[in-house]
Formats: sequence, structure tokens, C-alpha cells
Amino acid sequence: MQVSELRAAAAEPRVAVTLAQALLKSDKMDRVIRDAVMLGVTAVQPFVSRRTDVPMRAVAKGGRQVRWERTVIASVKQCGRAVVPPVLDTREFATLLESTAGRTRLMFVEPGAHAHVADVATLEGQRPLDVVVLIGPEGGWDPQELAVAAAAGVTLLSFGGRVLRADAAGASVMSVLRYVWRDL
Repeated sequence: MQVSELRAAAAEPRVAVTLAQALLKSDKMDRVIRDAVMLGVTAVQPFVSRRTDVPMRAVAKGGRQVRWERTVIASVKQCGRAVVPPVLDTREFATLLESTAGRTRLMFVEPGAHAHVADVATLEGQRPLDVVVLIGPEGGWDPQELAVAAAAGVTLLSFGGRVLRADAAGASVMSVLRYVWRDL
């Protein structure tokens, strides 16, 4: 193979976003990772929550991690990025909250899930440096998880009255946040 011309890499976004996604069944997680990488995430953090249908032992075997890393490489090539974001080791939800303390954390929740849920429009005009975006499992967030997250200082947000599928939420959220932050 010969190099015929050099191509400049796509600029990295100014806001570093780690997408924390609850594990999803079958190949849905692969699609979430593919889209997140193309939308400029800095890292992907899989996690297990109370309503996650994928057991930790299924991830511990290592096959999924290898597949996810191949997905990242293919997505980086597709969108012209020069940076290869890592897919971090899968964690439990409580460990995720502990490890991200001190960072800006945005948890997207279903409509009516909690009394103190802000609309995503409240982020307009802000541009944080480092954000962790939490997307829940296919069964939705457990009320206790919402309470623990809110008590830990996580900002609970919604898209209004729409309930998004867990495998579509990450790409939707990333697109909207990039627009709101003027970080396209």
C-alpha cells in the first residue's frame, strides 16, 4: 500500500466527555461505542447497574472488551480522528460514582423519574472542560440509583417527555450536548 496524500486529522472537541453506558445486551453496546467514538468521546466507561441484564461475568471473559476495542479503531478510522479513546474496564455503578467524584457528571433519566430533574436546555451557554455522561440500562434507572446519584452531586437531566432506547440515548445525548456547548 502506498500513501498517496496526507490528510489532516479531525480536531478533537474542546469538552472531554466520558460516556458511561450501562451494559446492553447482544451487539447494542458495539453500536453505542461506534457512535460515541465518532461523536468525539474521550473514553467509554461501561458499567453495571441494578437493572442491567448483562452479568459482570459475561464481560470478565474478555471477548467483549477485545471486540469493543476493534470497534473503536474502526470508528476512529471512519471519522478521521487521530486519538483512539479507550474503552475502560467495566465497573459497578457505585464504583463509577466514587471514581468520578469531583468531575461534572450528567445523568440522563426517563421523564418523571425524579422530582429534581433539569432540562438539557439549562446547559445552554456552558462549556465545561471534563464531563461524565451517564446513560442507564434497557430497564431504566432504579429509583435508589437516582437518589444515590443526586446525593453524590450528579446532575439529573431529561430530554423532556420522550423516553429514548438505551442504545440510542448516548448518540442523541452526545449530539445535543455538542450543539449546546457549541463544540461541534
